[in-house]
Amino acid sequence: MNLLEKKDAVRTAKVFRAARKQKGFSQLELSKKLSITQGTLSKIELGKLSVSSSIWYEFCNLTDLQPEWAWGLGVVDRPEMKNKITSDQVGSFSLPEKYRLNRGTPARSIRALLGYFAAVYGEKKLNDYMERIGVDPDYFLVLSNQININFSLDTFEVLAADGRLKPENLKMIANAYSNPTFHGALAGRFHTTGPEVHENLITDLIRNAGHYDMNFNYVIESVQNGVVTISIAPSEHLKAFNYKRGELGAALCSYKQEILKSFVTLGSGSSGVSPLAIEERECHYKGAPRCLFHVRILN
Repeated sequence: MNLLEKKDAVRTAKVFRAARKQKGFSQLELSKKLSITQGTLSKIELGKLSVSSSIWYEFCNLTDLQPEWAWGLGVVDRPEMKNKITSDQVGSFSLPEKYRLNRGTPARSIRALLGYFAAVYGEKKLNDYMERIGVDPDYFLVLSNQININFSLDTFEVLAADGRLKPENLKMIANAYSNPTFHGALAGRFHTTGPEVHENLITDLIRNAGHYDMNFNYVIESVQNGVVTISIAPSEHLKAFNYKRGELGAALCSYKQEILKSFVTLGSGSSGVSPLAIEERECHYKGAPRCLFHVRILN
């Protein structure tokens, strides 16, 4: 394989593994359905063999994927699915009970955290970390899959213990939200041009918040004179978790603000400069029932 073919093979390998596991197929079961040997499927899933168009389209048909989206994104993305808090087993993925019960964090948003982890420590240490906590890395290739808030908190604690949860680090993690490819098939829902583009982007993000975080309820309370007031209140299921965890809570609150700042630069090519100034009027992590942000759009 040449370099381009290798990249294609690695990308499709991820989709094959993730979609197969989501459907609960073993390699043997799927190989029979595709009329290929298990050895051939194993090579495809390892990125060592290119996929013919006929096998690709048959695979997408069996796993309910849109061929063009799956090929281009290299992930399993079904934005039409309605996310809900769940504790059910998902396909044949390995997910320990600690992270399985009351899952409210979609994989779509976890990708920003894992991408930063890999950038700092390397892919091998990321995979070692996943193996140590018993989570299949392929689980996060299905963007509608969910994990509970313990996973984010535990991973943030690893970063904090290494001094990598400072404001500049949070900004780097949140920077993923400025990249259209990060949002996958949802990217088309966001209005990145036209008058009042920043207000529209904030509204779009809050409207689609459930695709990124179901642990909190996001509401636009008002839009007036260039100020968008947003409330963020914990969902009922969070009562089952110790999710504030001391100073970690303050970092997570700051992280939500950095996401907003990054997101409004979506598609502009200026991810380093945000047109927002955010004033925190209430903080749930300091005893208030919710966080309340006044988001001012700077001219």
